[in-house]
Amino acid sequence: MLLFKIWKMLLLQLVMLNIATSREWNGSSWGAGGDMEASMSSMSVAGTLSSAIYFGGYDDTSGVASYSSRSEIYNGTSWSDATSMRHNMMGSGTGRSTTDAIMCSGSTTTGSNNTGVSEELDGTTWSAGGTRNTATSVGGAVGGITDCITMSGYAFAASNETVACESYNGTAWSAENDIGIASRYASSWGTGTTGAWYYGGINYQSAYGNPTPHVVDRTPEYWNGTTWADDTQSPDAGGTSGGRYNTNVSAATVSNTGTQGAMIMGGHSYTVPDTHAKLSTVWEANW
Repeated sequence: MLLFKIWKMLLLQLVMLNIATSREWNGSSWGAGGDMEASMSSMSVAGTLSSAIYFGGYDDTSGVASYSSRSEIYNGTSWSDATSMRHNMMGSGTGRSTTDAIMCSGSTTTGSNNTGVSEELDGTTWSAGGTRNTATSVGGAVGGITDCITMSGYAFAASNETVACESYNGTAWSAENDIGIASRYASSWGTGTTGAWYYGGINYQSAYGNPTPHVVDRTPEYWNGTTWADDTQSPDAGGTSGGRYNTNVSAATVSNTGTQGAMIMGGHSYTVPDTHAKLSTVWEANW
């Protein structure tokens, strides 16, 4: 039985048109969850169905669009305001619970640069964490405050998707071996610095061609604590959906321990020029 059958899961829909709805997964089917107080996208999420938190992201409430420091908690029924972050950020965040969450770095309110500053949540307040060596946004992040690992994403300093990977021990960030995927808006899951997966995402710096305008990765990469390598399995290797981006599994990191605890949900398929087909298919490991 997959670990997803043991842990209930909450999915915050992260789409290009911001919405306030949430969906709950009970191990066999999806059901409606409580509505968030804000209309958000590209948030970071930690926790479980009965005790979850989102933080940061892009706020489109009442037509006012901006990066946000907003945070809300979920008790299994309804969402309510939580302590805001110290910065307005849409970035890469992760965590295991409402008392163990970290925003690793991200886009600032200006929309024209990134901050490498991380923030840590101890359940009550957000505090400053260590500063990243490579400031990125919308990349992958897995783990918690003392064993977080980040990978890929978009680095404004280089104006490009990056293969940089860093780990965090609760005090300082350290450079790790590069990942083989350079993309943003992908899926990441795993146990933390000892094991992580990264799948999908789009590389806007790749050549614009036909039938695939930009590279959208189809093969997951696996971190074994030291190096990255292609996974032996892939949800979409050679498939027809053209790869996926705008996917998210960070809400399920409590039970995502590898190929027996991951789900890749929704997203977009980028198959032909100027076509972004929305997908509702869910892949559940073991694929």
